[in-house]
Amino acid sequence: MNEDENFETYLFLSLRKIEIFVCKKLDNKIFYKNEFLIKDELREFNFELIDNFLSNNIFKIEKLIKDFIKNIYVIIDYDIFFKVQITLKKYYSGKVVNRNSLSNILIDARNQCHKTFQGKNIIHIFLDNYKIDNKDFKYLPKDLICNNLCLDITFICLPETFIKNLENILKRYQITLNRFISANYMRELFPNSDLELNEIAKRILDGCNENEVKLVAKSPKNKGFFEKFFHFFS
Repeated sequence: MNEDENFETYLFLSLRKIEIFVCKKLDNKIFYKNEFLIKDELREFNFELIDNFLSNNIFKIEKLIKDFIKNIYVIIDYDIFFKVQITLKKYYSGKVVNRNSLSNILIDARNQCHKTFQGKNIIHIFLDNYKIDNKDFKYLPKDLICNNLCLDITFICLPETFIKNLENILKRYQITLNRFISANYMRELFPNSDLELNEIAKRILDGCNENEVKLVAKSPKNKGFFEKFFHFFS
């Protein structure tokens, strides 16, 4: 059995609660769920508490699913994120604007973000607005011919030190950190929703927000830079 083919595991972290839940991929129903309420008033994450919580749950889960947890999604509910908003302009001179033509803009934007804000890792990328020949579009029109494009981009980042600390804990259980999701982003996208955390997370991971660029892992195959790092949901 391969855990990755049957289950998805989520870890929720806040200053008041640590929670883990495992869902069946087939129907996204929660198979296992446990939480730890933090009584002490914390000003930052206590990684020892996170480690102890995982120690009390990981092996229990693996026994239930009869396999190892290999990957985990982490939902962060704490103001540790760093937002960067930039606008980039490109002249097309009557050429078609499509997914491929946006690749260089996104690469330039990503490089600028990394260069300017060192010590931060990009978690979410949003294409907030397309200004095409001075007309605003919320979504990119299909195969639109234009002369100039202004693209408003938002990056949501996390400190590298935080990511490293969490990765070091997960390595003890041979678990790879799959992706981070901002809890604030989840609430903004689904305000006043009765959906469970796993249901909202699953919809985000499946690309419910057309203007979010999904970060994907590097591939050992011979692919272009854009294909390695970005994927559009159409």
